[in-house]
Amino acid sequence: MKQIISLLLFLAAGLCFTACEKEEKIDLSTPVLRFSEIVYSLGTTTPLEVRLTSSRPMEQNTTVPFDVQGAAIEGEEYELSAKDFRFATGDTAASITITPKACKEDGKTIKLTLHPVEGFRFGEFNFTLIEIVAEAQVIASFDQSSYTLAQELSVNAYIKNALTGNYYSSHPGNINVPFTIDPKSTAVEGEHFEFINNPNHLITFGPNKSQANFGIRFLKWEDGKNRLYLNVGDNNVIAGNIDQVSILVKGPTTVEDLEGRWAFAEALSWDYLPQNIWSDNEEEVKNLPRNNSSADILEFKEGKLIPHLQGDLANYFREATVTFLRERSLWLNEQSNGGRPPEVTASEMQLSAANVNFSATSTKVRPARISFRILEDNETLEVSIYDYEPTDFLYDTYNIVKDYTSAGECPMDENLLHIRYHFKRVQ
Repeated sequence: MKQIISLLLFLAAGLCFTACEKEEKIDLSTPVLRFSEIVYSLGTTTPLEVRLTSSRPMEQNTTVPFDVQGAAIEGEEYELSAKDFRFATGDTAASITITPKACKEDGKTIKLTLHPVEGFRFGEFNFTLIEIVAEAQVIASFDQSSYTLAQELSVNAYIKNALTGNYYSSHPGNINVPFTIDPKSTAVEGEHFEFINNPNHLITFGPNKSQANFGIRFLKWEDGKNRLYLNVGDNNVIAGNIDQVSILVKGPTTVEDLEGRWAFAEALSWDYLPQNIWSDNEEEVKNLPRNNSSADILEFKEGKLIPHLQGDLANYFREATVTFLRERSLWLNEQSNGGRPPEVTASEMQLSAANVNFSATSTKVRPARISFRILEDNETLEVSIYDYEPTDFLYDTYNIVKDYTSAGECPMDENLLHIRYHFKRVQ
């Protein structure tokens, strides 16, 4: 717009210089034709009315033709309702309509230049300029590149404005971005999984929203037919950084899936927890439950947990009945590496008994919530402990966060202070 205004000022100066140089005499009694605006802006959706006015009512029907110039392409990026202005007798104004189509390049212009009309003179300019506001092309991307489908899964995506590179959050209506099933997928829609209330495979971004998601529901596990790949982007949508998501169609981890013996393999939280304590007491991270070995076994038999533990895990686990509660999302914050951590779906279960003080010297045995997730290799059990009231470690942090916790929630869960372990299946 600034370039157009500068151009008009330059042209006005040129016209003034030319007029002064020629010293043309203007008959002030001659009626004047002029555009209502010197510069118009054509938006992406609303048709634009361009008006030509006369300083006197027309004495007869009058047609004022014009030429069309400019970088914008008529028929592709806009349409004109007519190539002339038509005044009826007695009219002082006539108009045409310019309808936007699909312009992807910002700043293109249309120039309308009037033909001379006998018995009339023009105002300052015999033309007007219309700047086209480009239709912002959408860049769409998934939030992460891989998921595991347990019972139900929400796949997240976002959109950006290709013109600005910013998150696209200023659109008045819905934006529907299609996604497709890649041919290399082995899982079959309607047999192994289904999209929840989404037969057209669309990600719908509501008005002024740059984030959206869609749901997938597990139907059946079948070995060798458990991979789903989804692509985003088509002729109208630019694919972003993560244009494909890989989904393992696995189904939920059930109590029955836990059946067998699992040996301790590794702990995953020891770098994360010391950096995220709420207190300034470094002493409270010295006794984190690190002392465990492959001799520590969790055995699941007929819906019961039978711990065979010698290390620090013995301070938490007790023999207990295991009950499935729900599927839930977990953020693996220890894998964030300074960015957005992976989000996974795990099975939250209730142990009928656990020592939530996680201590060899302090005991508070009660039912506790805990999450289990069998990983893709089907040989690794991930255990997330977050229902605990520590007395030997993180004690100051616990006493702080419990005052900020919602009713019915676990303080160390709501504040993402999970203790996470991996166990390997014992053959």
